[in-house]
Amino acid sequence: MSEMDPFKVEQDGHIAWLTLNRPDQRNVMGFAFFEGLTKYFAHFDDDSNVRGVVIKAEGKSFTAGLDLVEFGSLLEEE
Repeated sequence: MSEMDPFKVEQDGHIAWLTLNRPDQRNVMGFAFFEGLTKYFAHFDDDSNVRGVVIKAEGKSFTAGLDLVEFGSLLEEE
């Protein structure tokens, strides 16, 4: 995982709450976002106590979308 986990995870009964937790960056979806999403959903899939997942966000924006700075660097490498 990257230096900072972009999610906060809580469980209440059979519901897992996955909170986007980078409000200072408007919860952009960068490499750490997709790595974390994959990790947490694999965990939820393996946990028979989790029957539903609610995704929410901290801050003013749910998400500003794809992190163009991070993904733009992929184009520079070609």
